Amino acid sequence: MIVAAILIPLATNAPKFDNDIKMTGLESLDTNKKIEKHFNQDSEKAQIRVVFKTTKDDGIVQPNITEDIKKTLEDIKKDDKHIDKISDPYENKQISKDKTTAFADITYD
Repeated sequence: MIVAAILIPLATNAPKFDNDIKMTGLESLDTNKKIEKHFNQDSEKAQIRVVFKTTKDDGIVQPNITEDIKKTLEDIKKDDKHIDKISDPYENKQISKDKTTAFADITYD
């Protein structure tokens, strides 16, 4: 009975989501277009950041760790057809000053 009381209202009034966000007070300025213009990126694409961390001094730049990270990023790209691009933390210098942390940005189409 309790389950029916929860499920029936949810089934008849299912939440609806839309991607058409507007900022109030800005004369109907489309938020997605503003994001694209200001940040120079497509607001419709998803992006995540992968963080690699080691406890060893200068560990992130050790040859074996560098190789493992690059291989992992290649495998991620191969395994997901929706990935548009992955940043290389070594080429883009996305490494902490103490060389214990690196990050890569993954952009989906």
